[in-house]
Amino acid sequence: MKKISWALIIVYLAIFILVGLIFYLFYAEKIFLPSLIQPSPSSTAIISQIYYGLGNNLYRLNSELKTNPEEDRIERFQSTGKVISLDIDNVGLKIAYDAKNARNKISLWLVDTITNKQTLVTPADKKDFQDFLKPDFSPDGTKLAYLGQTDQTHQIIIKNLLNNSETILKPKIKSQTATYSWSKDSKKIIFCSENLADNACYQVEIANKQESPVFKGQIEEISWDKTDKIVILKKEDAKKNIFLANENGQDLINLTNLEPPMIAGQFRIDNQGEKIIYEVWNGDRVNIYSTTLTGTETRQLTTDNISSNPIWSNDSEKIAYLKKYQGIFISFYNQSIEKKIANLTQEDIRLLYWR
Repeated sequence: MKKISWALIIVYLAIFILVGLIFYLFYAEKIFLPSLIQPSPSSTAIISQIYYGLGNNLYRLNSELKTNPEEDRIERFQSTGKVISLDIDNVGLKIAYDAKNARNKISLWLVDTITNKQTLVTPADKKDFQDFLKPDFSPDGTKLAYLGQTDQTHQIIIKNLLNNSETILKPKIKSQTATYSWSKDSKKIIFCSENLADNACYQVEIANKQESPVFKGQIEEISWDKTDKIVILKKEDAKKNIFLANENGQDLINLTNLEPPMIAGQFRIDNQGEKIIYEVWNGDRVNIYSTTLTGTETRQLTTDNISSNPIWSNDSEKIAYLKKYQGIFISFYNQSIEKKIANLTQEDIRLLYWR
């Protein structure tokens, strides 16, 4: 009887161990070690986020979240100062932004979007610079450009993200930089002066630092990173319009054809390099318009006289914009139906990026 009992105990123990082993292999690892299980691409959803600045904070807003309350959509992302400009690399893994602190010093930060770890960005020799601002990733995602301010002039600093080397472009004309942009092939940078009697734009070959003039005049905004053509916001006396030009600054095409008191404001080009959205101001009234980069199919997208600061979604199918004292709205580019996704009544909101 005792022999039979011991035999049963041994059998039961073997079955228990076998069941436990099967449970561990198939279930326990998933329950107790979820961080080691890599999700398949099909099970990982890309969350669409709108980044905006408010006061001394940087926020991101989940534009796809359908639950209420509204606070569930909004996350305070960083609190390093007033964010002036922000850029995201081509795969959405790195964010660069500048922030002005209480002492009016502007610093540049690089953030890993997965870990939220932030790093202060400075050149190797930083003693001659007071501020670092206006970050811009190259279209191929391998480099980060930004401005270093020395007294009343700017230098363009290029950080290689692959090997951490850096290149500093020192413009021959000593001036502040109003605006600059990468070329689409990531091999050149075009920049425009701001504080001279005769402002002008120049393009620079990064490899040899060769500089050549492209435009003359008061260029307030420039873009060359999404199309082979150069797009500029140019002021001429009381007029302000958006123009398209070739890489040599020739063959200008007026895309907006506005006459005073109507003037063009800030613009954004879609990721396909085909369409542009922009502000049109008439006194203190402002609406959003769009056109193609061929200058055709111009459309007025809003009529409320309070819509501004438009940005494209990453897929170029939707736009987001501000309505003064109301909040952030989104709409499909080809539809007139708009949706309010954040109730924000403050004045100093700045839409920065939608990724």
